Amino acid sequence: MKKTKLLYVVSFLTLVILVSSTIFTIWLFEDQVLYKDELGRKEQNLMTAGSWNLTDPILIDDSDPSKNWSKTANDNDWCSGSGTWNDPYALKNIWMNISSFDPAIEIRNSNVYFQIENCSLFSRIGIALSNTNNSIINGNNISSWDWEVAIFLSHSNNNSINNNFIWDSSTGIKILNGSRNRITSNLVKDGFEHGIIIEGSDSHDCFIFNNTLINFLAGIYLYGRSHTLSLNSITGNGITLGPEFEEMISYDIDTSNTVNNKPIYYYANETYLNSEDFVNAGQILLANCNNSKIDNLKISGSGLGLLLGYCFNLQIHNLTLTNLTYGIGLFECYNNTFSKSSFLNNMMGIWALWGCENNNFTNNEFINNSHVGIKSACNDDLFLNNLFQDNEYGLYFYLLAERNLVYRNVFINNTFHAYDEETLNFWDNGMIGNYWDDYNGTDLNFDGIGDTPYNISGTTGNQDNFPLVNLPCPKISIMSPSENTTFGTMSPEFEISIQGIGIYTIWYTIDNGIHNYTIIELGGTINLTAWDNALDGFITIQFYIKDSTGSIGTSLVIVVKKSPDTTTPGIPGYNLFTLCGVCGIISLIVLRRRKFNV
Repeated sequence: MKKTKLLYVVSFLTLVILVSSTIFTIWLFEDQVLYKDELGRKEQNLMTAGSWNLTDPILIDDSDPSKNWSKTANDNDWCSGSGTWNDPYALKNIWMNISSFDPAIEIRNSNVYFQIENCSLFSRIGIALSNTNNSIINGNNISSWDWEVAIFLSHSNNNSINNNFIWDSSTGIKILNGSRNRITSNLVKDGFEHGIIIEGSDSHDCFIFNNTLINFLAGIYLYGRSHTLSLNSITGNGITLGPEFEEMISYDIDTSNTVNNKPIYYYANETYLNSEDFVNAGQILLANCNNSKIDNLKISGSGLGLLLGYCFNLQIHNLTLTNLTYGIGLFECYNNTFSKSSFLNNMMGIWALWGCENNNFTNNEFINNSHVGIKSACNDDLFLNNLFQDNEYGLYFYLLAERNLVYRNVFINNTFHAYDEETLNFWDNGMIGNYWDDYNGTDLNFDGIGDTPYNISGTTGNQDNFPLVNLPCPKISIMSPSENTTFGTMSPEFEISIQGIGIYTIWYTIDNGIHNYTIIELGGTINLTAWDNALDGFITIQFYIKDSTGSIGTSLVIVVKKSPDTTTPGIPGYNLFTLCGVCGIISLIVLRRRKFNV
């Protein structure tokens, strides 16, 4: 009986537990469903309230009542605000991936306040403003599938473009004829043309600050006037300036702007600049700067190494310019000398665009430039003792390049050694021409000059009438000291002149090469320690030069070293006094003996 009651109790409790568990499970499931439904409604409300995935471009034209800001804000949840300074219209949190050729977001003819913020746009053109003012474009992610422009402002003023991330667009930010626009703290990378470009003569007073620009043909390209650049970090490109004089001299670009972590130097209307003004330069931009010197610099990977406009009487030498689009670009430059510099692995070594006259290009080497060593549209320039090797074109004259003189240069292994589109250029000086490694003429009289001209490629049929059949050997002439001049303890001063191809090294020895002394200047003093160690007699001072072709030239002069007598001089009459003293002593001894004998 007790067992039966116990069995009933256990069964009842088991049933209660099962029912309770089932009810709890059903309640829990219903609660989870309700929670998920509520969460879904919240997520749906969140999408509706602040984030939209749109498939059609946005066009707002405030001059068209059917497309103006007011109607757009009334008709669409993704547009809010009233257009005042305190309550600007806002396009926020919009995501677009569209294949239309129209801009993803286009605003026309607007003067009200508005913001485009936190949008992700993948389209041919991301954001385009036309005749539009008072906008803030902030915190957007933009890429162009057709390598077009990410953000484009045309005839638009007083806009701010801040904190945007732009990638894979041909041009990141472009402003055409706009003023007082601010471009700050944007990251723009991996484009084909320009990171930031400001175009048009009506563009002025734009402020470009604290942007990071990576891998463009030109990081920043400026037209217009009075733009200010500060704290921009550029990698793999640089700054380029338009050619108009009044524009080029009007900018404010300080050295807080860097390319490849090296300062960018911009000077306008300056004279007597020297190496102290270009310390560790990553790029140099000069506008109307004169009587100045740029030397002993290595510039690489900055797009454009040196840009010179409206400059004269510059001395530019001992530069190494590598891995650039353009080593040096110049226009409207006169009476400048470019010498002893290396242009290696660029697209163009030097591009003389127009208006350049009476410049000397001497003793430079242009090696492995993918397009051309020097390309010139200029007149009355001298090209002497340069090496052009392994370029597509060595030297290229085009447009109105005339009256240029080219001689004693060496052309080796270029696809086209030279190309000339004009008739009035001279490829020899009337006595000597250039060395061309593909010249196949004869030299029957062994004077070193080919018997037939060398034909210059191009449209005009120009010729080198005196081609060199052998590589020109470098030469040294010794002006001082003169032969058989006698020197004492002070070492001789020297002065030499040289003639070599491209970059050269000069050294001398006074002990038949046991010790060699490299020199940079063509005048100086023989090493004093070496002179002190030399024995008296005839001394041979021999100078050497080795140029870019590997050829060596030498010249010597024999001088006399005669050290002064270093013996201490005696007292005048000392020997006579000594003799007299000895004679006196002997006389005294003799007298004493005689006296003693007496």
